[in-house]
This record gives sequence, C-alpha cells and structure tokens, in this order.
Amino acid sequence: MSAHNCKINSDSFINYVLEPMLKVNLPRLYGKDASKVYLHINLATGHVSAKTYDWLDSNGFRYITKYQ
Repeated sequence: MSAHNCKINSDSFINYVLEPMLKVNLPRLYGKDASKVYLHINLATGHVSAKTYDWLDSNGFRYITKYQ
C-alpha cells in the first residue's frame, strides 16, 4: 500500500501527530510564545472529528475549526 492510499483515524492523529507536535515540538520551538499558536488542519476525517476537537480543547490548544 502506498502512502497515498493510507488513511489515519482520530486516535492515530492524536497519538502520533498532535501529541508529539503540540506537547513536545511546539514548546521547544516557540517557548513562552507557544500559547499564541493556532493549529490549522485540513478537512481529513481524523483531523476534524469530535474526538480530535475534544482532545485539543482538553489540552488547551487553539485551533481553526473546519467551519472557520
């Protein structure tokens, strides 16, 4: 299977993309300004699921919703 046929669900997106990116890389790269960063994600199903939005909200991350 090529990467073009691969789909990612919300659990994988949270565990393997969001968590390391937002909890490790964002603070390392932006320091105290990390709280000013907004996440802009595309409309992939795993990206815009209620579970993903709930995780972002519960961890205090700001994001642009699919409706914005």
